[in-house]
Amino acid sequence: DILMLFTDGIYEDFSISGKEFGEERLKKSIIKNASKPVHKIVESIAKEVQDWRGKSIASDDATLIGIKYPI
Repeated sequence: DILMLFTDGIYEDFSISGKEFGEERLKKSIIKNASKPVHKIVESIAKEVQDWRGKSIASDDATLIGIKYPI
């Protein structure tokens, strides 16, 4: 089981072309990375959002916390 806690700054981040990362893309990223250890899930999602944003400046603060059981 995985519990992901996040603020809207994760999925409301925008690419350089103005496209939103979005909740659906976040959901797909969580599912894609679910077999990894929880710290790797968080790292992978953070990197994916950062890569999506590119050189544009983050428009909001972002928090992402992952909890996985069993560890």
